[in-house]
Amino acid sequence: MYRYIYIFGTMLSMRSLMINVGSFIGLLTTAVLLAKVYWKEKSGKERLLYIALPVSLQLVIIMTAGPFLGSMIRNLTYPLTGNFREDAVRIIYGGGNHFIGTMIVSFLILPVLYRKLYKDDAATVLNIIAFYFVIQHFFSRIGCFFEGCCYGIPMHGGLAVKFPDDVLTYKVFPSQLFEAACMLFLMAVLIILYRKGKDIFYVCMAGFGIVIIISEIFMDKSGTVMYLNLSVIQIAAILLLTSTTICCLHRRRIQG
Repeated sequence: MYRYIYIFGTMLSMRSLMINVGSFIGLLTTAVLLAKVYWKEKSGKERLLYIALPVSLQLVIIMTAGPFLGSMIRNLTYPLTGNFREDAVRIIYGGGNHFIGTMIVSFLILPVLYRKLYKDDAATVLNIIAFYFVIQHFFSRIGCFFEGCCYGIPMHGGLAVKFPDDVLTYKVFPSQLFEAACMLFLMAVLIILYRKGKDIFYVCMAGFGIVIIISEIFMDKSGTVMYLNLSVIQIAAILLLTSTTICCLHRRRIQG
């Protein structure tokens, strides 16, 4: 696997590079779509409010609360030692991260915030922001494949992938590529619905939750804690899916 790349003599992790590329392309896509909708319609400070602010808010989330929650969720997948102080420090400050944290934070904050900021335009802004999540996670999982992390369960056959021996000595299911393919499928669904004028923010959230629930089945979970045969990441995805479904039913009841 291609774990590192040299740029101007500096060695960079491909995973970190792909995550940053995904964030850049995702935010750029968001800005372009917002500009397409609001550039002619708004002027002056309103352009900043409707175009620059949503991008800036998402950037803040992916640099602060999103990774913080994602790191906590990832660290909870490992067994606790029983020492409260040590466990708390490891959960809060330990390494690792999962994009489900950014999804949950965005789901909790953005709809409420955008309704206050944009009133009737809130749904439009939320729909455009939805594309960011799928783009970012697609590139993130490609980065994981290059890195050799987040690998799948042991597998034989034509679809099996062999990582370098210093990563794994046996073939595994290409879970990273499977999840990336799921993101492409979800992106296609979102584009079709968006062009038809449908709301896609909650579809994106629900679809992401479903993908994570399924993909975690094929992830290698050696040494991780399971609750009712579910990983902590799956539980977080189920909570996201359930909350999204409740919101959709509530909105349909109000509109109906």
